[in-house]
Amino acid sequence: MTYAVVAHIRRRQDITPSEFRTHYDTVHVPLLKSLVGTAFPLTHTRNYVTRIPNAPDITLSTLDKPQASGKVPGTEFAPIMYRGEASSVDYDSLTVMVWEDYPAFERFLEVFSSKEVSEKILEDEKNFKDQSVKRIYALEQPSTAKRD
Repeated sequence: MTYAVVAHIRRRQDITPSEFRTHYDTVHVPLLKSLVGTAFPLTHTRNYVTRIPNAPDITLSTLDKPQASGKVPGTEFAPIMYRGEASSVDYDSLTVMVWEDYPAFERFLEVFSSKEVSEKILEDEKNFKDQSVKRIYALEQPSTAKRD
């Protein structure tokens, strides 16, 4: 039976969502893979929150507006919301990691927690991640409904 863990990752507020995603995908994950080797999860899925600059009231009719590609000082990047409050989405990536089983996850933790690996990961996280958000939790086995 697989073992899954979720992490809420928030970007540093001085970088854009695009810069956050690029660093996470092209620098951080490859670094993690190289450091933990075969203890890397079976899958490491990053689900990025869709954000649009200066858009406190996003509706379906505004989705075709272009997204800013660069940093704009003081720009807010609001999530596209269909229900609920934008302020409740206080992360930029919902990351799901899945291992073969709990013992495989424990092997990952052992390698990840070593001084050499944890220091390198922490150093890189400073480049893109808001360190004040630390939400990581386990998931139950999923229940899936399929379209008929």
